[in-house]
This record gives sequence, structure tokens and C-alpha cells, in this order.
Amino acid sequence: MRGERPIVAQSGTLLGCHRLLISNWLAVRNWDVSHIVPVKDGGELVTHELGKWGAMPIIEEDGTVVYPQLE
Repeated sequence: MRGERPIVAQSGTLLGCHRLLISNWLAVRNWDVSHIVPVKDGGELVTHELGKWGAMPIIEEDGTVVYPQLE
């Protein structure tokens, strides 16, 4: 372990949430990111995928994560 620490942030949905921004930033930097998604009898771990819950981010050459402008 390289000193990594888990991050837990809570909201009802990922869409429009700071969790999505943080998750994308971590994923671009090769961190393993999972979300606890509510299901009928509890929660389920789902692996984060860029663009799955919102706009597909644009990754600049320097690793900056940006998002397309809303029309």
C-alpha cells in the first residue's frame, strides 16, 4: 500500500454530485474506485467507469479532467 486512503462520500445519486468529480479525477490517475449503490436489500459495490453516470470527461494531455460545455 502506498499510503492510499479510502474516501466515503454520501448522496442519493452520483449524477450532479461531487462524488462523480472526485471519482473521475481518481480514476484518471489509475486509482481503483467503487461506489456503493443501493439495491433492494442493502448495497452493491459497482466499479467506477468514466462517463457512466454523467458526461464523458475530457482528459487533457497534462491529466486535467474537464467536461464538455452544456448546450
